[in-house]
Amino acid sequence: MKIKGLFVLVMMGMISLPCRGAEEEAAPDVEPLWQHQAVVELDLDEWDAARKTAKTNRREERTQSKIILMAADLREYDSKHDKPALVSGKTAYRELNDEVTIKDAQLLNDLLELGGRQLTVYTERLLETAVNKVGGAEDVEYVLVALDTLSDDQKPDVINALGVWLASEREKVNEGRALEEDVQAVFTNQVLLETLVDQIQTDKPMKQKAMDMLPDKIRRIVSSASDTYDAADCLILIESPALPCVQENLARLGPIGTTLEQDIRIAVSTREIRYPGSVWYSASPPK
Repeated sequence: MKIKGLFVLVMMGMISLPCRGAEEEAAPDVEPLWQHQAVVELDLDEWDAARKTAKTNRREERTQSKIILMAADLREYDSKHDKPALVSGKTAYRELNDEVTIKDAQLLNDLLELGGRQLTVYTERLLETAVNKVGGAEDVEYVLVALDTLSDDQKPDVINALGVWLASEREKVNEGRALEEDVQAVFTNQVLLETLVDQIQTDKPMKQKAMDMLPDKIRRIVSSASDTYDAADCLILIESPALPCVQENLARLGPIGTTLEQDIRIAVSTREIRYPGSVWYSASPPK
């Protein structure tokens, strides 16, 4: 078995990105080694050992510990058809359904590689829930891991969840306020910007979005024809910090890149008309 992505964050810290003005990003913490150990134990059908590992780390990582305990029960049922284990696993799943977030996506994805009917069914459901929950600036490092390691079918949900959060932050400026410093750091994160540019599908037409923004009624940038955010939407919501990356990738992006650059500039212009002297992170002129 190959556990993907456990050290991807370390590797990401070693990547040199081509965006103009990009600075080397510090590598976030990697996934805790105890989780890797528990997944390996499950792969070896050492369910009790995995349970012990999970319980030992319950205080520090409560949700991840519960995920491992659920997986141990379901893995045991898949091997022995032990009904009490299945009941216990389903109970844990119901509790976890309200707890998992994007922070748990990598662990769930690793568990999917173990196989087994029941484990796969319930882990897939939890992963679908997890990738749709991005709640703050601290979650962005996990978004980057997810976009680097999850399947192409799962990535649109991750990007949409990111877009929902970005839109809520952009709305603060639209309403006359300013972004917090940790949010500003996300908007200028060069790894995130380059990742979003890489996620743009050049074989699909751009949606109409920024033209819908009017000075007297700032609204969501995504057109009313769509209920979801894609990578281009996220870059428009980020606004002017995204321009250098988009401009440096115009040759690859083609007409879509040109349209995206125009939409970002329209978003900038709309904000400046509404709030003269404003900047991308604040409706008030910088002091």
